[in-house]
Amino acid sequence: MKPMRRASASWWLAVLLAAPVLSACAARKPPPPPSPAVEASFDGKPVSYWIEALKSPDAKTRVAAASAIAKIGPPAKSAVPALIDALKDDEKLVRTESIAALGKIGPAAADAVPILIKLADDNDWATQSLASAAIAAIQGRPPPDKGAPDTSRGAKPRKKRRAS
Repeated sequence: MKPMRRASASWWLAVLLAAPVLSACAARKPPPPPSPAVEASFDGKPVSYWIEALKSPDAKTRVAAASAIAKIGPPAKSAVPALIDALKDDEKLVRTESIAALGKIGPAAADAVPILIKLADDNDWATQSLASAAIAAIQGRPPPDKGAPDTSRGAKPRKKRRAS
């Protein structure tokens, strides 16, 4: 009977030692709720900073803001209205950086598609190309082939001239 007592005594000793640990685990508070979402940022500055910078009187600051928003990408979807306004900027570089940023934001920039369609018919080749690529990105399509003519708006491809 002594071996039984030892096993029983060992068991009770284990229970007595584990009891404080188990009660501490049971009394542990649940983890705190998650903190509010942190705003996406670039270069240590949040999207809201870059949105304000798009309204700067300095063209270089506006270009930098649009470029920063492009680098943030889809998390910068709150910048879409400001980028749409920037498409009307007098500075070409502000417009082209804003077009690129809208493309990088992707489907969340769908509100910009009507004005991007107009810009895809712009006289400037760079603006046309960026606007077409942005529209494709927003719609989830691959960008248009740079070597092929864009026939998505009903344009007919031009015939190549033969060298004489």
